[in-house]
Amino acid sequence: MNFSYHAKLNISAQIICSLFLLYSLCYTFFTGYTTKDLSLDIGLFSISFQSPSSEFQNLELQTKISSLLTVCDINQDFPLKDLCLVLPKLQAGGYFYIISLLVLQFCILNSAFSLWWVYTGRGPGKYESTNVLSPAILMVSLVSYSILGTFGSSARLISEGSGMVYCFFIDIVLVLLCLHYFLILKRNFITEFQLFEEPLPVENIPKHSRSGTQSKGPYDTGQSEDDVGFGARLRKKAMNQSQGVQVNEKSFCKEVIDDLSGEIEKLLDQKNRLEDSTNNLKKLMESSIPDIALYQSNIEIKNSEIKTLKDIIKNFKEKLIEKDIKLEEIERDLSVNKALAQALSSNNALLAKNLDERDRVLENIRNSGTFKSFDDASEKDSKRDNQSAHDRYTESTHATVSIAQSDRESMLDKLNYLNKALEVQKDINEQLHYKNKSLEEIKFKLEDNLNKLQKKQQGKSMICAEDSEGSRFQIPSEDLYGNKKLSDSEKLLNDQREIIKKLQDKKSQYKLQIQALQKALKDITDDRDRLADDLGSTKENLRSIEDLYIEACDKHIKYQEDWNIEKGDILYSKNILARELETLKSRLKIQEDAMNSEILEATNQIELLKDKLKYYEAEFETAQNEIHRLKDLQDFLKNDLVDKSSDPSEDIRLSPQKFTQLLSLTDPRFDKTLKDLDKSFHSIIDEKEDLRKSCVEKEMAILELSEINQKLSEQIYELKLQPVSSEKAFVYERPSMHSESSASSSYMSLQEMLIVESLADIDVRNNPLLDKVLKMKKEPPMIYSNLWKLMESLMEEKNKVDKLDLALKRRPRHAAEFTMDFMLSHFGLQSLANKQLKAMSQSLEELNKLNHPYGVFFCRLLALYHSRPISVDFSVFLLTVQHLFNGISLSNKLSKFADHYEIIQYGGHASIVDVMELVMKVCKNHRDVGERLILSIHKDSEQKLEIALLKVLGTMAKTNKKPKHFFELLDNNSTNSLDYHEFVDGIRYTLGIWITQEEAEAICAYIDTNSNGVITMEEWVGKVDFSIYKEKIYTKIAMVTKVQVLNAFIEEYELEMIEDYNKLRQTIKFRSLDQIEFERAMMNIEPNLKDHEIVKLFEEVRKNERTNNVSPEGFCIAVLKNKLGGYGIGSFELKDLAGV
Repeated sequence: MNFSYHAKLNISAQIICSLFLLYSLCYTFFTGYTTKDLSLDIGLFSISFQSPSSEFQNLELQTKISSLLTVCDINQDFPLKDLCLVLPKLQAGGYFYIISLLVLQFCILNSAFSLWWVYTGRGPGKYESTNVLSPAILMVSLVSYSILGTFGSSARLISEGSGMVYCFFIDIVLVLLCLHYFLILKRNFITEFQLFEEPLPVENIPKHSRSGTQSKGPYDTGQSEDDVGFGARLRKKAMNQSQGVQVNEKSFCKEVIDDLSGEIEKLLDQKNRLEDSTNNLKKLMESSIPDIALYQSNIEIKNSEIKTLKDIIKNFKEKLIEKDIKLEEIERDLSVNKALAQALSSNNALLAKNLDERDRVLENIRNSGTFKSFDDASEKDSKRDNQSAHDRYTESTHATVSIAQSDRESMLDKLNYLNKALEVQKDINEQLHYKNKSLEEIKFKLEDNLNKLQKKQQGKSMICAEDSEGSRFQIPSEDLYGNKKLSDSEKLLNDQREIIKKLQDKKSQYKLQIQALQKALKDITDDRDRLADDLGSTKENLRSIEDLYIEACDKHIKYQEDWNIEKGDILYSKNILARELETLKSRLKIQEDAMNSEILEATNQIELLKDKLKYYEAEFETAQNEIHRLKDLQDFLKNDLVDKSSDPSEDIRLSPQKFTQLLSLTDPRFDKTLKDLDKSFHSIIDEKEDLRKSCVEKEMAILELSEINQKLSEQIYELKLQPVSSEKAFVYERPSMHSESSASSSYMSLQEMLIVESLADIDVRNNPLLDKVLKMKKEPPMIYSNLWKLMESLMEEKNKVDKLDLALKRRPRHAAEFTMDFMLSHFGLQSLANKQLKAMSQSLEELNKLNHPYGVFFCRLLALYHSRPISVDFSVFLLTVQHLFNGISLSNKLSKFADHYEIIQYGGHASIVDVMELVMKVCKNHRDVGERLILSIHKDSEQKLEIALLKVLGTMAKTNKKPKHFFELLDNNSTNSLDYHEFVDGIRYTLGIWITQEEAEAICAYIDTNSNGVITMEEWVGKVDFSIYKEKIYTKIAMVTKVQVLNAFIEEYELEMIEDYNKLRQTIKFRSLDQIEFERAMMNIEPNLKDHEIVKLFEEVRKNERTNNVSPEGFCIAVLKNKLGGYGIGSFELKDLAGV
């Protein structure tokens, strides 16, 4: 194995080891075990749960460590709480280990870089440093991670997993590679690698001229001749050594050292020269700083020029658009002119054909020999027509040529001229058509004359043949006649020849004119083709520019739309965050005010208790003094009654019993005083104990308030750092809610509370009742006892009015509007009503700050001082429920005012059995909702089993039947025993008692004394005593208040609204909805909606959000608020209360 192969192997092993370490660190570095034999693979970022069941051996659940820590923070009873305490330390060690791995990777890269430099001959050939660092760093990181990971009280739950084993195995491999390097390869590396590799770069070898003088070039380092052969001597010595030549090792080393010292001096000189060149470069860089500033100014100028060019391009695009419009008009005119030119050429061809026909006719006439004269008028007309045609052709030709030559540069003028020329050509064609008709008439006349002449010629020849002799005598007369006719014919023929000659001249002229016209037409056609080509190229350029412009416009529109959408989302998120921040600020302020008032009240209470304690201590000291005084009196009397002898016997001494009897007989007044003092002392001690418990409760309340305040502060800080995404769907859970606090929002997240706020029918800030109250003068708060009575009367009157409105099919009024009329009717006078209204609002504001359950309920009912008011429809339902509760509420006439006030400040109380029957009536169509409501009323009670027994056995006891009757009723198969399944189903479904499955199973486990899974008659009768439970159902443990019942209904209603919102939100896949998408989505939910109603909803939502489009959240709120498509109704409909 040579050195290079070892280096490659070492670097590859380190890279592979690092990848294994990263994988094991992230997923399976530690192994944890819980008390339930649950195996966990713990990494830095995730944790995997292995199922212990044999049926699910391959099942593995994986989650993030951050999610596990969040669950541990939320749930204090989490089974893996001990593991959560150790995880931060494990993560700290993991991050330290990541830093170590980064250092290790740096060492690996350094090794690779050093190896590359050694290969290229630029390095000194020393490579051992990183080989030493890699396993050392890995060992330190492993030890530190092991110490950090297993440190703590819960270390027994954690053991090193497969990741730690991998790490130690990898470290051993690296250590072995390092030892192999130092023990085997280092000596070979020093000798062989330096001898057989090139020790000096080529550019360091000096160059010599032929003359022997040294010529220093740009790469000359000032080496001598001896230095040139340094590498050769070393190679030669190595070769001699390899061939077996024995050389003195000491002298060889000395020579090598001398050579190296000289080389080192030369390298130092070279280093100095490099430093000088470095200084020169620095100076050059300092001198180039003004040039850089100049370049920056030039860049700014170029940017301004680019901006100007962009504007010019924009203007050029606009001009191109205008030019395109003009070119389209020119193209349209050219097509028209092309058609006209084709018509002109066809007319010219027809004219040439007519002229050829005329020439042919004239030639036939000329060859006929003799013909008669024809009408002079027709000849004159022909001459006149030919002359006019020639003149018009000449004029049109000259006009066409002159226009083609003068208006060639202007396209529009040429087209106008072509239009005019076309009109002239039309006139010429009409004249030529007329002339053709006249020529045809002349042709027909000439043919008739020619036929007549031929007939006469034939007749004359026949006469000469019949009478040749007689002709001799007749010759003179006929000759005279013939000569006369011949002279006339010759004259006419000459005239006719002249006419033909003239016509031929005209014909040649016409041909020349036609050729000129054809040439001009060809030029025009060429110009038109050239213009068409130019127009085509211009169109193509314009089309490409137009495509680029359209593409740019599309991109610009797309970017603008994306920006508008993004801007709308940002504005919506900003509005949501602003609303959330305002809500959090108001809530924090309310919590701070409530906490301050609670602390102040607790402080005052503590001071009052301290004063009472001092008073009772003084009373106690007085009682002690009185006791001492009476003891002294008792001793005195005892001394008087005892015998005075110096040695009294036992017989004459009085026993304590006799002394007490004697004391009671002699002076009863003192005995009574002692008894009174004893009772007073015991009462003082009891009261002191009660005060101590009250102080402890107040201190616990203060601690809880401080914790709530701290959590709210942390939530505000987290919201500032991490804004809530508008598009994220809410995870619906049903966590616990405080027992008597509707203002407590532990069962809802901040986003869910914002959803419930948005569903309100009235805005708290625009409440007319609040506006009226704020305008009144300040009044002292109303006494709380009077406030409870007034609000109970208000709710009863509102319930009556709501029933009347529903019977008349009118929408019930809001409680805030009804309150103003109620106060006037209750107190009679407007001024007194306003005064009491102001006092009532002051008291409700104080109760809301103190988070009083009943006070918070009234604030939500009236939409005062609370951000989540109750809607109108659900308030009608709640008022009906409270009216039914008043019917089952027990009498509040108790012996002590404190106990009486403790009940009325929560609206009265009733037995859980009676409340269960009330819920069964109200929620008769929704059993699952009713069971959750009943369980939610007492879910914070510590005696859950006792309450479950009261609900089941108390209900049975109210029927006045014996336990045996119910057992036989549940025992369907008459086996005198009930298994758990029969008992649970019998209670829940046969008897119709609304309890959950878990409660029924807990009752089974309580009655099953021997835990065999079967309930016998003996166990049932032995455990169940109806007389006891008949009394217990009206004891304090079985009592629930009205505010507990109402808050349970409110919690269930709000959670159902959240469920409807989440279902509806999952159906919307858009980031924002315009009007078309809004209408489409709304029609999918409620097809019966009309168009104007949908438009009205869209405008309302858009106005509330202050954006161009509507967000999916706003759409869902609009659907829930208007109860469209079955959403927003829940399980609490007013029609369910019709028969109650």
